[in-house]
This record gives sequence, structure tokens and C-alpha cells, in this order.
Amino acid sequence: MVIKEGVKINGLRTELLLGIMIADRIWKNHGNVLVITEVYPTSQHKISSAHNTGRGADLRTFYFDDREEKEEVAQELREALGENYDVVLESTHIHLEYDPK
Repeated sequence: MVIKEGVKINGLRTELLLGIMIADRIWKNHGNVLVITEVYPTSQHKISSAHNTGRGADLRTFYFDDREEKEEVAQELREALGENYDVVLESTHIHLEYDPK
């Protein structure tokens, strides 16, 4: 696992850390290193974003072969984490969020 330079991780929720650790295993199974590109937001996130409370993280995906593999990785993560997490495949990353139901 790698944290992109400049990414702030202080205040990260334990539940999100668990999700990141599981994501790390999935990325390794696909032959890639998990890179966390954002936890606490820069200006592009809404005030209500889970990033603002340490419950959201963005995970790099550009090194996966194609959209199909990215969707497969996102689905594996959803299944591993269950209903208290949101896993959203964006154009440049997967947004992982602890969002208890």
C-alpha cells in the first residue's frame, strides 16, 4: 500500500482503515499496489462528503487493464465489505466510504 505524497490521513476512522486493508488485499490479488490518492479533501468535494469526517478515501485505478477489470475490482470490494460501505467506481478512481446503514 502507498499513500500518495501530500495526502492527509490524520483522523481516519478505524472502519475506513479496515476497508482500505481489505482493498489492499484485492489490489494485490490483481497484481497491483493500492495507492490512496485522497482521504481528507481538497476543494473538489462537497461539505457533506465522507472525506470531511475520515470516512471516505479515493483509491487509484488507472493501472487496471480496462473498465471491465475496474468493475470487477469494485464488485469484489463491495462483496468483501458488505452493506455498511459504499464503493463507487469513478472515472479515475474508486471512492470507498464507510456509510453504516
